[in-house]
Amino acid sequence: MTQIGARWWPVDWRDKTSGVSRFTLDQLAGEMDSPPLWAAIHRSPHALADVVSIDVSRAVAAPGVHAVITAADFGEHMYFAGLPFSDRRPLARDRVRFIGEEIAVVAAETPRAARQAARLIDVRYRVRAAPTTVDQALAPGAESLHERHAGSRNVSVRSRGTHGDFDAVRTSALSEASGTFRYPRVAQLPMEPSASIASWDAETKRLQLWTTTQVPRIVSEVVANFLDLNPDQVICRETAVGGAFGSRSRTCEYEVLASMLSLRCGRPVVLAYTREDDIATLRSRHGFTTAMTGYASEDGRILGFDSTITMENGAYNLTGPFVMDVALHGLGGLYQPVGVRWDSSLVDTSTVPGGQMRGLGYPQVAMASEVLVDQLAELQGVDPIEFRLRNANRGGQKTLGGGVIGSSELPACLEAVRESIGWAAKRSDRTPNRGLGVAAGIHGSGDNGGRPDANRSAAAIDVFADGRVQVRFGSIDFGTHQATAIAQIVAEELGLRPEDVRVALADTAASPFELGQWASRGTYFAGHAVRLTASEMAKRIRTLAEAKLGAAVTLSDGWARSVNGDLTIAEVITASEDFCDGKLTHESTYVDHIISFDPENPVLNDVTGTFSFAAHAVEVEVDPATGKITILDYVAAHDIGKAINPSACEGQIIGGAVMGLGAVLGEEIIVVGGRVVNPTYLNYAMPRASDLPQVRPILIEGETDNGPYGAKSVGELPTCLAAPAVLNAIYDAIGIRFDSLPLTPDKVLAGLRIRDGKPPRRLKIWRRPSRWQIALVRSAYPLGLQAILQRFGHKVANLTEPVEIAEVLAPTSANDVLDALQSDTAVLGGGTDLHLQRRQGISQHTRLVSLRLAHDLAGVAEESAGDVRIGAATTLQELIDDPAVPKLLRDAAVTIASAQVREVATIGGNLLQAKRCWFFRNGFDCYKRAGATAPCFAVTGDHRFHHAAMEAHRCQATTPSDLGTVLVAL
Repeated sequence: MTQIGARWWPVDWRDKTSGVSRFTLDQLAGEMDSPPLWAAIHRSPHALADVVSIDVSRAVAAPGVHAVITAADFGEHMYFAGLPFSDRRPLARDRVRFIGEEIAVVAAETPRAARQAARLIDVRYRVRAAPTTVDQALAPGAESLHERHAGSRNVSVRSRGTHGDFDAVRTSALSEASGTFRYPRVAQLPMEPSASIASWDAETKRLQLWTTTQVPRIVSEVVANFLDLNPDQVICRETAVGGAFGSRSRTCEYEVLASMLSLRCGRPVVLAYTREDDIATLRSRHGFTTAMTGYASEDGRILGFDSTITMENGAYNLTGPFVMDVALHGLGGLYQPVGVRWDSSLVDTSTVPGGQMRGLGYPQVAMASEVLVDQLAELQGVDPIEFRLRNANRGGQKTLGGGVIGSSELPACLEAVRESIGWAAKRSDRTPNRGLGVAAGIHGSGDNGGRPDANRSAAAIDVFADGRVQVRFGSIDFGTHQATAIAQIVAEELGLRPEDVRVALADTAASPFELGQWASRGTYFAGHAVRLTASEMAKRIRTLAEAKLGAAVTLSDGWARSVNGDLTIAEVITASEDFCDGKLTHESTYVDHIISFDPENPVLNDVTGTFSFAAHAVEVEVDPATGKITILDYVAAHDIGKAINPSACEGQIIGGAVMGLGAVLGEEIIVVGGRVVNPTYLNYAMPRASDLPQVRPILIEGETDNGPYGAKSVGELPTCLAAPAVLNAIYDAIGIRFDSLPLTPDKVLAGLRIRDGKPPRRLKIWRRPSRWQIALVRSAYPLGLQAILQRFGHKVANLTEPVEIAEVLAPTSANDVLDALQSDTAVLGGGTDLHLQRRQGISQHTRLVSLRLAHDLAGVAEESAGDVRIGAATTLQELIDDPAVPKLLRDAAVTIASAQVREVATIGGNLLQAKRCWFFRNGFDCYKRAGATAPCFAVTGDHRFHHAAMEAHRCQATTPSDLGTVLVAL
């Protein structure tokens, strides 16, 4: 093979790096039949309430409005129609079940007109007591979100059972280890916010969709159902998609709503979400609480696991039942257990529904099982890697759940990370507060997803008269390198180079049947379907050429070559009877005979064509003074069968490991009272490059019967092992078993104090009379004061429409700046915070005073006494570059934001930026926004990541300025 296994750049790298790639909203720059309308959604402000009435009359009459739709416009249509867990409409009708749920949507001439009209919709509610946590939902007397049939209030699905001989596990176990582990809700955070453009053509009776999706054909099917159309009337067109990570693996609300509005208005409609919309209203990873016990025999065999899983569903099922099932599969296949038992509950809460995310439930369960494996190894006095090697699944077996494991290179993965990270040497030569950890995992390649047709995939190849080759495939490449892999496969079979193959994706009118990229189907199904089609096309071309040349033919570089001479492929195909419309076309369908689906027993199935294995090893350092965890080294070895493109495989491993580390080190969707309080990059602690080590991927190739060319999936498993590997490493470093993510510094410091027998750290308020009043007020918050203030305190508009900027002044001196300042003006430095304040409804100034031309406010100067004068308009980068600035201050500036932001952000802006408290920033009626009669939500609420040296008053949040803290220290 010449192309398979070669390191090829992505086929679209030039387009993406030059800005040529057209993402969803870029399609507006193309030719539309008419100017597009813009849509805006009216969302629920309540976590749980009955809808008494909806009055859209004022919105309909608003300037520029073309249509307003509500649940009544969709009849009885539901998501997942016909399935027993179907429970959600595209718009809420009689009840809202989470803050942000869609109630009505408006189409208007401009985005501003649509947003203003959406605010005019009048909805009357009967507010209910919302169970916004799992404990509240399961409490006696809790309000029921739905009529369920699982036997318990607010339990959507209950799954209990065993695989193998679990009774034998308990009777023969010598060692057992138990723990209860909490994995938080985290967001997928693709780079491109969600958006759809829908365009209905009344003449052709067809709807075109450009949308951020992983599953074009599924979107076509679902949208057609909601609009009472045939699936072939809804065409998803090809567009670049900026990431997904599972969040777009099912039809999303914006696709259905934009389509209905376009159908009603007869014009293209754009529905674009903000980053806040994506995090606060779209499906995230499900939060898990996993109570698990692991068992081992006297001879060191892992006998099995007993797990009780409580999974937070959110307000609707969506993919919750699938996630719950998939989460269980890893327990019976990674090692060679005798039996496993589970009791899983999917619990409804009045929060944003959970959905699919990279790993699909396995990261949460692997966190528990792999920590317990380490504990079992410790109980038996065996090295953690050696213990796993003794128990590693070596292939040629079935999992306890019924899946067939053709091959396993798990032992080789474990050996590889042991050698690469220097396991033996580092564990024998201990460095204080440093530790090593390891975790292993298993994941399928392809999944039935609850669909009987999920075991097939088709592709089509066109060879044109001029020799060009095109492959048509109905999936989408959202950063997975699928287009490149497809090009390599076609090139391999037809004797071409990948750059000679055009890959046309997603277009449901032009592509044969394919369900899209989800559940690690990409390489497995695309590879099989494209290889089958390409090999059959190659056979047709060779047969035609051999008939003309009278000798055996090989295909190479666009030629059919033989001992009797050569022909170009173009010369060959034009002689075919099937040559039509300037091309020869071949289409084939691959049907997988391994994957099966039994709707009566969805847990016990051959759900995947082949299994991937991996081992990750990590070295960490814990700072006992600050609680900060530093990842010093990270090695990830993956059993990938055959790497079609090693560079792409390595990229997937690195990205997946980083995503897993995000959940370990800080990521979590914080919900207070049903409301997401950190729906922006400002508050959501996504790791930056500077926070992470170089992840070192190792590709372990081996024999496998089922994958295309022996390839296995690699996209999801890397995310699953970061948590247990880091938890095991931290235990090795400081002797503390943490069981709850994320591992923020405050948790680590608290754990260290408990380990050392020290009481929790408390402020000695009695020494500070100036804080007695504040301390008294805060002590009354959990006793009912916060509830009283929240109910009866002053209310303000949470997130108002930004006002128009009337004027931007550009004075040339500090005195002129002072003269220009008025009550309606705001100072504009770099604008990095002011822009966000306007979006968040904090700044309503109509006039801006720019510091850009006030030269006496910029720059760094050394004074005669050795002091340094720094102008307020000096950028952070200028501060960093000037050697006269104290090193501590320069070092602090380097940690602020990104290099691009530091080029424009100013010193004055950093010192005077608005508080970063996520309650204040995201529209809570808090003390800072609404005044003294409103509560400070941060007193009792989660308010991590906002520590500083400054003192707080009634407002719990202190200055967010990194430089302010350093300047005080200096």
